[in-house]
Amino acid sequence: MTLTDHPSLVTFHPSLDRRYTFEEFLAVFDGYHAEWLPDGRVERINTSAISLLEVKAFLLKILKDMSDLGGLGAVILTFFVQRLSPELSAREPDVLVVLNEHLDRIKPTYLEGAADIVIEVVSPESIERDYGVKFREYEQGGVREYWLIDPERRIADVYELGENALYRRRVLDSEGRITSGLLSKFALSPDVLWSDPKPDPIATLKLVATLVGVNLRDLM
Repeated sequence: MTLTDHPSLVTFHPSLDRRYTFEEFLAVFDGYHAEWLPDGRVERINTSAISLLEVKAFLLKILKDMSDLGGLGAVILTFFVQRLSPELSAREPDVLVVLNEHLDRIKPTYLEGAADIVIEVVSPESIERDYGVKFREYEQGGVREYWLIDPERRIADVYELGENALYRRRVLDSEGRITSGLLSKFALSPDVLWSDPKPDPIATLKLVATLVGVNLRDLM
């Protein structure tokens, strides 16, 4: 007997051959890495290599610590779909930052409207999607900042939406750090993202405490 002969041993995978409404997509692909396209097609997203997952986790740790200490809003890691509009694809970014004034956009299973900051960590299979398709969609959908983190090329760019509703690259500060127009205290050297190993939890907390102006001893 093969595994497929026993129904309890068969892993269920939703079909990618049919079209789904957005509501069907949310129900059927709950828990899967997948994105919904306006014509009803669904695309599965490949799981990243461990090195890319470490970059995502490190960024998430910094931003969540900043949120905990400074109350900037909600920081969400993957498995959460952002629906910019019915005309645009519903994407699953690597990290979402929703500031306090837009927390009402967070629904139980997806984000209705644009996050303030979207972060994509580029993998070999996502180059065209992250640099091209998503860049245009996030720009059109009103994502105020799009952070493109590319570990393979060691590029960390922050694009901010200008008055003409087009992205422009934000220049590094005088110390060569990436900064944010929405998170006034955020400043990070790109070299930290490429380091191996990444800073341990205490070193990361110390970095965040410095950014937000809190004495680390007060947190211990």
